[in-house]
Amino acid sequence: MISQYDGKRTGRWSATGIVASLMLVAVAFTGGVRGQAAAPANPAQERKSNKPAPPGTPAPAPAAGITQAEAEKLWVDKYADRIFIVEGKEANRHQVEQEYVDELKALGGVRPEPARRTRRAGDGPEEAAAQAQLDRPLPEVNFEGAALTDVIDFLRDVSGANIFVDWGALEAGGVSGNQPVSVRLKNIAFGHALELILRNAGGGTVPLDYTIDRGVIKISTGEHIDALTDIRAYDVRDVVPAEMDMKELVLLIQEAVAPNAWGQHGGGSAIRASKHKLIVSTNRGNHQQIENILGLLREDPSAAQADGNRATARGR
Repeated sequence: MISQYDGKRTGRWSATGIVASLMLVAVAFTGGVRGQAAAPANPAQERKSNKPAPPGTPAPAPAAGITQAEAEKLWVDKYADRIFIVEGKEANRHQVEQEYVDELKALGGVRPEPARRTRRAGDGPEEAAAQAQLDRPLPEVNFEGAALTDVIDFLRDVSGANIFVDWGALEAGGVSGNQPVSVRLKNIAFGHALELILRNAGGGTVPLDYTIDRGVIKISTGEHIDALTDIRAYDVRDVVPAEMDMKELVLLIQEAVAPNAWGQHGGGSAIRASKHKLIVSTNRGNHQQIENILGLLREDPSAAQADGNRATARGR
């Protein structure tokens, strides 16, 4: 049920109420609201639809659905003002709700919004293409004692990615091209598979890692990758000051992400704050942790703080 109501204006619900109404649509898709099937808008049309279609008639395409913003506009424009008050109570809320849900169902429901990804400053089409290749799912990866060089060649073939291996750094760390790799994985993103393959090839003694440089996936030792820094800008205007001010955000990141990596502790990483952006120079792994923390802050600040505390504890 829609439970939030703005008493200042009859028939106008709060934003929370509108979101709740959209959640009601999901219930309607599983068999109708409160166990009732939605009645057809026009019984004559319903009877007509039961007649068999002529041979060769293509099936009608399903409705594509509308966005959440369009659903909210539909409620405000068409349904909100239809609620009326009798003796201080909303007399027809359920009826209006049901008609609203029925129309949303007829439109195909509310389309889920795509997941929001943090945009990295400086990311061009080459970096975006490489990241897309890393995100691509692989149905199966199965190696049993295969040489690392053969594994890398396989990954190049199946992903179409430009992969460069710094064999000099790997051999200096004690990892040769003949290093056996044994990994068996299914339905996994290429990037995650690559991480596990490199972990297996390092044997737990020589950390291996990769980074993206102008569209090329570079593989080297973790020590060498950590020494490679890149600069990214993070737009945090939706975090500051909604959750904390800029100074507190900078301090949280420095405490949660590799505390010894920052300049005040002798490390090579740096972070600068402008009015709405953080300019960060650090390695790929630290950038990933920063993105994770900002994502948690946008969803659940308490979870972000807990995550930061755990990361700080690991870094000590």
